[in-house]
Amino acid sequence: MVWQAELGCRVQGGGTSEPHPDADAVVDALAQLPEGIGGWRIALVTADLCRAGETLGWGSNLAPQVQPIDWKQTKHGRSAVTATCGKARYTSRGKVREVDLRCCPITIENHPRDQARARRDYLLWWSALTELRDTFRIYGGLTAHQVTGALPPMKPWEAKRAARAA
Repeated sequence: MVWQAELGCRVQGGGTSEPHPDADAVVDALAQLPEGIGGWRIALVTADLCRAGETLGWGSNLAPQVQPIDWKQTKHGRSAVTATCGKARYTSRGKVREVDLRCCPITIENHPRDQARARRDYLLWWSALTELRDTFRIYGGLTAHQVTGALPPMKPWEAKRAARAA
């Protein structure tokens, strides 16, 4: 009571309110997405992206990189850990000598298959948006919102490739 008097108003909190009817219609439409365009998995991804106000990434930042599996620190600085991968023979001053061959085990980060997976997921998400757009344009169901024809580009990686080629 003292805090309310200091503020000069009554703070109300808690409780719930009914969701907007359009939100219920969109949830119902998402729940009915066919498995051919991702089904429940894409419906959940789409709902999360809508809440965050974002679009799905298509792998534009997934450039392949080769990295050593492990690093070691010496007094000379940081270097990749190497392993023995064979032996080599050579002749020096008339003697046959043998030396260990060293190699650096590597891993490929952001493999091209990761970028391909991101692009497939993007196309499924784009197909789900197209399905939702067409559903609401044909059957209606929204009371306070209007569906436009605007969509993100279908294959943004092709536009990026064309821009690089120009």
